[in-house]
Amino acid sequence: MKSGPQLKPDMGLVDQDFVAQLVDAIGVDDYCALIESLTQDVEAQVLSLEAGADAQDSEALKQAAHRLAGLLSQFGAFEVARVAERMFEAETSNEAGDLAATMSKLCRASMAAIAEIKVA
Repeated sequence: MKSGPQLKPDMGLVDQDFVAQLVDAIGVDDYCALIESLTQDVEAQVLSLEAGADAQDSEALKQAAHRLAGLLSQFGAFEVARVAERMFEAETSNEAGDLAATMSKLCRASMAAIAEIKVA
């Protein structure tokens, strides 16, 4: 019998039950392959998010936030989607920029948590 994903207690950024169901559905090998691709995709989108924030480009911010929310939610990191939703509703560019900085850190922390998951 295979064991499910093993998470450290401080990894509350990732829904453990969701990941376990995902691994059961697609298998360990496919899950691991997806994580490799996810790492590159997330970093590219975080860089786009940061560039959009630096340029105060609200459309670029929204696009990157939407992509990041979609990417990371597929792996149980649902807080990213909550922050993205707040960014979509931001009333000022300063508020959106602040949320972008929060989201950038959250995405990297979530990706680190996902990468730490050990599946067997």
